[in-house]
Amino acid sequence: MKKEKINKSESETEKKGIKISKKNTLVFTLIIAVSILILIFTKIDVLKISEDKFSDCKIVVESCLTEECKYYFLCSGELSLTNCKVYDCGGEYGVLMEKEGGKILTLTKPKPNLQETQKVVDKCRGEIEIIDKKCEDGSLKINLKIKTVGECEISAFLADLGEKKYIQPLWKKEGNIFQLSISDNCDVAQIIAIGQGGVAIKKSLK
Repeated sequence: MKKEKINKSESETEKKGIKISKKNTLVFTLIIAVSILILIFTKIDVLKISEDKFSDCKIVVESCLTEECKYYFLCSGELSLTNCKVYDCGGEYGVLMEKEGGKILTLTKPKPNLQETQKVVDKCRGEIEIIDKKCEDGSLKINLKIKTVGECEISAFLADLGEKKYIQPLWKKEGNIFQLSISDNCDVAQIIAIGQGGVAIKKSLK
């Protein structure tokens, strides 16, 4: 009889423990859900405030993340972008950049003089010479040189993975050699160097 009472008591305790555990799990889940919603609405509010800065401007392009966009020179200076909007604000361009982690940057840049722009395009025409490339631990390492008609500062690189997929490799310059590293991918269709004014210099790796 006593054993039955003890077993009954233990069973009731276990049931209470399960109820408490389920209750704690539910509370924890609700906290996470509310936190996510707060983050989402906070990001939306920040984005709305940032877009309001260009309320008097005309949107030119909703997303400008690759060199295929002719306004890419306005966005190419920043890494880890998830989006880049370009606005026409009369005598200047407005740029709104969304970065990984939810950070938002806004800036304005004067519209380039067409004659000066053409000079930049002309001096940045050139070619890429691959010195060597190798795949190590699933990552592609490339050493290359860039020869241009005139003096042209290289501000960024893109790795074309095919099917309009692009990533920005890590890179540094040692002397006149550019050292690129494309993480977790050795199947790269072409390398694109971005010079002044967004001028693209391409080299096929196939």
